[in-house]
Order: sequence, then C-alpha cells, then structure tokens
Amino acid sequence: MKRIDWRLTLCACILLPTLGACGGDDGGGDEPGGSFAGQKFVLTIRSGDWLDEIGGEVSDYVPKFWFDVGGSGTSYQVTMATANGDQNNVQDPGVQELCNQTVTVAASSNPYPGFTLGPTDFPLYLRHAVQPVAVQATAYDFTMVDVLPTGQLTDETNSFSTTMDARQIYTLFTALTPKTPERLCESIVQEQRGMCMPCRDGQAYCITFTAGFLEAVPNDAIAITPVPTPDPSCIQLE
Repeated sequence: MKRIDWRLTLCACILLPTLGACGGDDGGGDEPGGSFAGQKFVLTIRSGDWLDEIGGEVSDYVPKFWFDVGGSGTSYQVTMATANGDQNNVQDPGVQELCNQTVTVAASSNPYPGFTLGPTDFPLYLRHAVQPVAVQATAYDFTMVDVLPTGQLTDETNSFSTTMDARQIYTLFTALTPKTPERLCESIVQEQRGMCMPCRDGQAYCITFTAGFLEAVPNDAIAITPVPTPDPSCIQLE
C-alpha cells in the first residue's frame, strides 16, 4: 500500500483492536490469526521518509533491507541483509550487498499484523554515493516497528530508528573541514539538525536517525547469501 506523503498531510490512523483477528486475509499463511513466518520482504527508506533533517543527509548511503522471516506463529527469527537498488522504487529489491554482514535476530507480532524487531545492534556497511569512501559501522539499538504490511495506511509509527557513532561514519561527510567526528557533531548543532549525544562509552558522538511511513514489500524471489565476515577490501576502495 502506498505511503502518505508526510510533507503534505498527516493522517492519524487508529488500528482497531480486532485487526489482529482478521490478519489471515493478509497473506499470513496457516497460523491462527495470521503470521509473517515463511515470508520475505524488502524495505526501502526513501528520502522523504526521514523524520529528522540529519536523516536526509545520509539518505543516499542507506541501503535497502531484506528480511527473511523464519520461526512460527508470532515469534520470529529474521535473517537480515542489505541491498543496493533504486531508492525511489520500493518495488525494486535491488542486489544483495555482500560487503554487509548478514545476521539473524528475534522479532515478534504482538498481535499480528504488528511487527517489532529490535532493539539490536546491526552491522551496517555504508558507501558514499559518489566518492570512493566506505565504512563498516554499527547501527546501535536498530529498531523496526510495524514496517511489514498491515493493510492500513502508514504513518509515523511505521518506523525505523537507530543510533550511530560519528567516529565510525564521519568520513562519509566529505564536505567536512576538517574531516573529524568532532567537526561532524559541531556542524549538526550549527545547522540546527540536532546534536550528538553520549554513546555507551560516555563520549558525545552518537547521532539518532528516525524514519516513518514505512512499509516493506513482499518478495519471495530474494535469496540471502550468508555473509559471516565481510571482505576487508570492501572499505579499501582507493
């Protein structure tokens, strides 16, 4: 289902308590009340989906996300990968990014067709759209909420959020002078796009990114190739 353009209008959609009981018509298989188990999805975060200005700054680097949902009932084990493709076309699955480690994480529906994955720490490979710059970073507290098809219009609650460390990603911001994580945090404050907050080590380098109005697209054709350890050449582009 198409997302609502949040820049033009905001729609407050109320999910009826009985919605979970009718999820069986939403492709949920044979599980009572519906289930996402056994299905595959592709999630695209477009530039207009970001709920904060800093998210728009990294939009060109953010990949598509592939979900292969295992498990049963409403308790899942989701294998995740990233992919490169047309970020303006949610139907395009893209091609798996073999420089990004694949992981399997727990998720659940409580109730179906709700969906919560995380918070978890997700290894994330980011590559500059033009310059030969790439990083292996960690998306801390990576969380997806209600991003699988619900049969309802999307809003801000169909969301993605994560926190990233400026010390790991500052090289992607090639216009920085000097190119340091401190300068990245300073520029965020100066341009009124937020501020760096304390990371787990207490140092104020962490940036939170949030997106909404998200809905993954079913795609049973995707096949995730396991990537336990990315090749070091992935970040040695020059």
